[in-house]
Amino acid sequence: YIGVPWYFCLGIAVIAFIFFAVSIIRYRRIITALGKTDSTDADEAAAEADDIVLEPDEILVDTIPAVMRYGATRSVDVLGVGVVRTPENALLITNKAVWALTVPMPGQHQVISGADVGQWQWMTAYKEIADKLQDMVSSMPLQALLEQCSAKRLMGLPEIKRARTLPMTYAISLMRSDKKKFGYSVRTQEDFLKAKRIFGIN
Repeated sequence: YIGVPWYFCLGIAVIAFIFFAVSIIRYRRIITALGKTDSTDADEAAAEADDIVLEPDEILVDTIPAVMRYGATRSVDVLGVGVVRTPENALLITNKAVWALTVPMPGQHQVISGADVGQWQWMTAYKEIADKLQDMVSSMPLQALLEQCSAKRLMGLPEIKRARTLPMTYAISLMRSDKKKFGYSVRTQEDFLKAKRIFGIN
């Protein structure tokens, strides 16, 4: 074109090519991630699991299904695909400790096209999470349940320094004796009230 430097046109072409290449890479990453959501991420969960060590005579007392961690970085993504760093979706309380569980669900460790799959499940799949947790509780020994759900021991019951709720929410916050905090949003009012009762919150 008259009056337009050749390098200007070249710059536009390079930018367009880069944009196109990034779009293709992003598309391929999303397609690959979508192909993985048919699994329950069991291998990935097992790899992230802490060593499960139960105290003598430790037994199950209660569970709180469909929770979501807050106050910590939940997920990271690049070009539309990423991983969930805090995928736990249930709490399990024994006579000795509080455990965070990741009840296996399809794609729960993934971020696809900017969408956090585990967060979406927390909002829409309460029954599926609760039913699966109940089935596992009914059919598995405590040790096996904790291992299958990639459990993390948050604190022993004597270590709970403070338990409180957040105003106008179904959220609880537990502070450990070393002042580390663990916050969880509870999906239903019924389970929120149960959590208040378990942790002695007025």
